[in-house]
Amino acid sequence: MKKICAVLVCALLLVGTVACSGKFDYSEYLSENRTDTFVAEIEGGKLTADTGTRENPYKVDGTSCEKEQFTVITFTPDTFIPGKKYGYIAVIDGVEHSGDMVMHPFGDSYSADIKDKSDASEIPFKIVDGETVIETTLKSVMTEDMIDAERALTVGREALQEAFDSHTEGKTLKGELYVRIVFNPVTEEGGYYWYVALCAEKTYAVLIDPKTEAIIAKRE
Repeated sequence: MKKICAVLVCALLLVGTVACSGKFDYSEYLSENRTDTFVAEIEGGKLTADTGTRENPYKVDGTSCEKEQFTVITFTPDTFIPGKKYGYIAVIDGVEHSGDMVMHPFGDSYSADIKDKSDASEIPFKIVDGETVIETTLKSVMTEDMIDAERALTVGREALQEAFDSHTEGKTLKGELYVRIVFNPVTEEGGYYWYVALCAEKTYAVLIDPKTEAIIAKRE
């Protein structure tokens, strides 16, 4: 009986410690956590790859669903021919994936949507065009002086503190979160920024300089 009481007391103390810690786990609200982007140029076009975790089904509706890993590799040819067939072989963290690339319904590109996530700095890749096989390696755009996705979420939350507070009830966030490393959408200087967004009845978002943590743009 004494042992049972001791266990219950420890459990209550643990719960109390967690409750009083003030920490909020936002991972369950991350509908997309795009942790890295990879790039490569080949003869006849360019390749990009985005990797991370996302909800399935993927839908911006203010609610985050079950998550899955993903790597989307996109080939943008210099000369786009609708209906052309491209095969691919990609090695993600030592695991080989292969198949046919799918033509984008609106853009002049083809893509491979792979249910796996890369934690490496490179993705070995082959694109197959009939009898022609082009081999390359996509390189991560992330460098040692850039903050990661987890830190970007913290910086974004602090910048959007009022929006986060107004959409938090107890230990529940009334909305869904998006964290993406994205190509500079603001100027023609190039480079990459972190995009952090809280999507509820509307979207609250910031662009973050990945090296200085400065807020480049903000939407509230």
